[in-house]
Amino acid sequence: MLACQIDRFYLCKSVNLAYFFIVMALVWDLLISRAEEKNMNKDRLTIKSQEAIREAVSISTSNGQQVVQTGHLLKGVIREGEHIVSFIFNKLGVSLNEFELRIDEVIARYPKSSGGEPFLSSEVSRVLEEAYKKATRMGDDFVALEHILISFPLIKDDISRLFKEFGLSSQMMEK
Repeated sequence: MLACQIDRFYLCKSVNLAYFFIVMALVWDLLISRAEEKNMNKDRLTIKSQEAIREAVSISTSNGQQVVQTGHLLKGVIREGEHIVSFIFNKLGVSLNEFELRIDEVIARYPKSSGGEPFLSSEVSRVLEEAYKKATRMGDDFVALEHILISFPLIKDDISRLFKEFGLSSQMMEK
């Protein structure tokens, strides 16, 4: 009788252990595939674009916001590519200082949260996807700040509405 109970214990334990290892293998595969996707995308970003994303994360965390939103990314793009952005805005007759003040207002409205690692919102991911598409269509191998900048109006959120409010479209900035 005791031997039967011991056998059942080890059988249950070994089944649970096997189940645990199967689940861990699936989770590991998922993590590896996501890491490979991120590395592939990162390889196509210019150094300045990578720095803009890092700056966006920094802005997000300094504001106590865990989710990196499009406002954070736009602010990062402006900080890292000040001369390029300034040139484009001046060419189109838009005050960059006024535009930045409005970005700050949008960022202030984002929800605050504490703890946890920062992560990119789905809107930021869509902006970056559009930037990859723009770079490819323009025959560029790498995604530069300009590609990211002209992709913001294509995403439907507060930042795209801000672009529209200032009369800026993706097509206008491309020229």
